[in-house]
Amino acid sequence: VEYPPFIDYIKNAKNYNKPTYFLPNKYYYEKSSDNKNKKIIFVIPGMISEKRRDYETILIAFEKIPKILLKGLKLILLGRPIENYGLNIINRAKKLSQIGLETIWYDEYIPNSIFNDSLVEADILLAPINFNYSSGVIKEKYTYTKGTGTFADMLSFSIPTIVPNYYNIAEEFKDCFITYKSADDLRNLIITFK
Repeated sequence: VEYPPFIDYIKNAKNYNKPTYFLPNKYYYEKSSDNKNKKIIFVIPGMISEKRRDYETILIAFEKIPKILLKGLKLILLGRPIENYGLNIINRAKKLSQIGLETIWYDEYIPNSIFNDSLVEADILLAPINFNYSSGVIKEKYTYTKGTGTFADMLSFSIPTIVPNYYNIAEEFKDCFITYKSADDLRNLIITFK
């Protein structure tokens, strides 16, 4: 399986008793420990899609950070915008950049080299995963019945990761994740990194 909690789901929900193993789908990338610009770099990987991620909470949290502290932070939206939702998120990110938050975004597909370089540069991975996901008639629950790239990115790039409190975290990986309950909670977490 691609994510450890899937083992429990398969065994409990499907009465599957054969040996099941977790195998990561990516391998480790060496990170530089030299952050020359001294900004704390937050990266949100993946398409800017309302169906997949809750950018609203992330942006509210950054909007509530005092301007003087924003200058020490950098936010990279590492995915192309999907429909009007994605474009609106980029417009809000542009407004944040006007008040001091260094912000990077992309308008189209991001080549793997840029994607990987951005994750190597990251200090914190932000993964505002929506819990419920549907594709046609199939309804999924992220981190219970559907995997995310977050876990593989966290492992591959050795990045501490901030996720919503409903994110299903395997016991052996709890020290790799920090959870938040609300935009205010996330704001407070972000400020502690500065």
